[in-house]
Amino acid sequence: MAKPLLCVTVTAATTAELRQRRDLASADADLVELRLDTVSDPDVAGALAGRRKPAIVTCRPTWEGGHFDGSEEERQALLAQAMTLGAEYVDVEWRARFDRLIAQDPTRVVLSMHDFDGLPADLLSRHHAMQATGAQVLKLAVRPNSLSECIPLLDLGAQSGRSGRLVLLGMGDYGLSTRVVPNRFGSAWTYAGDLGAVGQLGAATMLRELNFRG
Repeated sequence: MAKPLLCVTVTAATTAELRQRRDLASADADLVELRLDTVSDPDVAGALAGRRKPAIVTCRPTWEGGHFDGSEEERQALLAQAMTLGAEYVDVEWRARFDRLIAQDPTRVVLSMHDFDGLPADLLSRHHAMQATGAQVLKLAVRPNSLSECIPLLDLGAQSGRSGRLVLLGMGDYGLSTRVVPNRFGSAWTYAGDLGAVGQLGAATMLRELNFRG
């Protein structure tokens, strides 16, 4: 398995600021996640223009822990535009059922599922359902309530990491290991950034204190 990449999540109040922060983050990142749901003036072309690292375009709705409160039609249009403009990836929530967007290019879709309440008992069946959509990158993020609740993520990575690419994340303090040693969980990449509420660590902490690439 290839060495996991470091994806730095970038948020900002405006697209211009998002682009500035994107360029600063690119020094440490293997890829950047551009969170369009955090800006007041979402401009897909502006967010992507001049990027130096591959990008994941995300527009997370409020119902999945994000900030976008517009219509699903508007949100899907932004993600479709990102694909048309050549974004390396777009993040599509599994519950959104944006099947036409996934079919447009399954290799560039990160199909994501977030459970902020705990470790779902049907984690494996959720993974199978997500896999059935054809999306080539599956991201499952859960909030373990103990260290032992990371074991099902280890098992899932061991069983399923061979088909497509997988990103498995434990949110909160108990999920720290999933972010710091993603290779143990079969993840293609991990996330760093300022979203401390879900357990993200800053890129500098990951690289210089925890020696992520070491």
